[in-house]
Amino acid sequence: MIYRVRNTVHKGQYSGPYELTPISVVLKRSLAQLGVEFWLPLPLIGLGFWFSSTWLNHQVMGQTYESTTPLTNQAQPQISLALSLSVASIDAEIDYDEGNTEVTVQTIGSALQELEFEYPFIEYAEIEEAIAHELNLPPEVIRTMIRYHIDY
Repeated sequence: MIYRVRNTVHKGQYSGPYELTPISVVLKRSLAQLGVEFWLPLPLIGLGFWFSSTWLNHQVMGQTYESTTPLTNQAQPQISLALSLSVASIDAEIDYDEGNTEVTVQTIGSALQELEFEYPFIEYAEIEEAIAHELNLPPEVIRTMIRYHIDY
């Protein structure tokens, strides 16, 4: 064991008038003054949390999930809906690159404020005919209300 007597270090037994302090006690005192006793175990605690959370995550995510009810491919019931509404405007945005048309119908006097349709064609007559079919209006009325926006 190594002892410290004032500023000199001796090995073995000491039988002098001074109080002997082991190096470990001196080291503990200096660590306590620096606050290292608190900060030194923190990385070890952090690593412990990290490894335990990794293990727990692996355990939870590694389990297979067995459903009690099998999935079925049932068709959703089809609902017939009849609305009475007034058409305020019809905007059609034709996208020539994708070959489709997005139509927005603004309505007034109904809880339904806006209708959106998408059609896979870009010809004016086909668009007007499809909108007339959806809204149960004659194509002439659609032709007077529609505004086209063309994207190339």
